[in-house]
Amino acid sequence: LDLPAAELLSFVLERLSRRANSLSAKQVHALRIVERCVSLPWALNPEMRGSLSTNTSIQVRCANALAEIDGTTCNVDVQSQVVSSKLQRRLERFFDRLGLPHHAESAVGPYLLDYVLPQQIAVEVDGYKHFYAFSQRPTAKTALKLRVLQAMGWRVVSVPHFDWLPRTSNDR
Repeated sequence: LDLPAAELLSFVLERLSRRANSLSAKQVHALRIVERCVSLPWALNPEMRGSLSTNTSIQVRCANALAEIDGTTCNVDVQSQVVSSKLQRRLERFFDRLGLPHHAESAVGPYLLDYVLPQQIAVEVDGYKHFYAFSQRPTAKTALKLRVLQAMGWRVVSVPHFDWLPRTSNDR
């Protein structure tokens, strides 16, 4: 298809809205992330943001399709099982030793944040699955989460496994 990015997005969302009652919890969760991106354009990549911002009718079509999907899927529980890594438990002990107030695994928008600190600061512990294989480059999913949270007004501190694990307890 030779369509602008936003036109393609509205096309897909309109098709999905017609079958919203058959979507899995995982698919609904993904669409809730898309909904945040459409409502917070700074969460979109620059090409999509530019394409969406230039056409009000496409913005309306996307918003209407997402509202229809949300109305159909509002009772779908999309929370995933919380699994804390060894690195997360170490970081929590570190926060405790510092006397730093924090909340673990807090729901914010469509995401569960590893730690929420005062003043809308999120701490994300980024293990191996947050990076492409054999690299220190964040995956697209991790980069999207960062953009969405920042667009929601959060300051995000990422703690990558390759920075934290090699340090001694004094360095941490």
